[in-house]
Amino acid sequence: SNVEELRAIDFSGSGEPTLHRRFNEYVDVVMDFVKKVNPNISVGVFTNSSTLGMESVVKALLKLEYVEAKLDTVIQWKFKVINRPHKSLNINNIIHNLRSFRKRFSGTLVIQIMLIKYLNVVNWSIRDAELMADILSTIEPDEVHVYTAYRMPRLSTVSRAKEEDMHTYGKILKERGLKVELYTH
Repeated sequence: SNVEELRAIDFSGSGEPTLHRRFNEYVDVVMDFVKKVNPNISVGVFTNSSTLGMESVVKALLKLEYVEAKLDTVIQWKFKVINRPHKSLNINNIIHNLRSFRKRFSGTLVIQIMLIKYLNVVNWSIRDAELMADILSTIEPDEVHVYTAYRMPRLSTVSRAKEEDMHTYGKILKERGLKVELYTH
C-alpha cells in the first residue's frame, strides 16, 4: 500500500509496548519517518497504564498524538483478580499516574475499559460504573472506550459482558459528562 494512504501508526502488541528497553528510540524513529513521508499520520500507543510512573516512558509518550490507556477497574482487589498484575502494581498509583500524565499530555488521551467477568467477579456493576465515573472525571480523558472480549475467552473462568450491561455502564459514564464509545461486537 501507499505510504500517503497511511492514517495512523500505533505501538501495541502482545505484551506492554512501553516495557521495551528501546521504546523511546522506536518512537523517535517513527516520528522522524512520519515527518519525512506524511506529517498527517497520527502516531499513538495502546498501553496497559502500568509504566506511566516511569519518566522515560512518559517522555516518549509525550511525543505522540494518541495514547489509549487501559483502566478496567478502580478497585484494587478487583484489579488484582481481573488484570492479574505484577504484585508491585497498585491501582491508586496507576490512577495518580494517569492524572499526572493527562496534565502534561496535549494529545488525545483515551481510557480503554474492558468489561469482563472473571470467576465470579465482574467490573460492570452500577457501583463499578459510578466509581469509575468519579475517577475518570478527575483524569479528564478526551474519550472513554468501553469493550468486552471480542472472541470467546480461552479461560472458561472468563466471560464477556452482556450488551445491556455495557449500555448501562456507558450510560452512567455519559451522565457524568464523559464522551463514551461502546464496542459491543
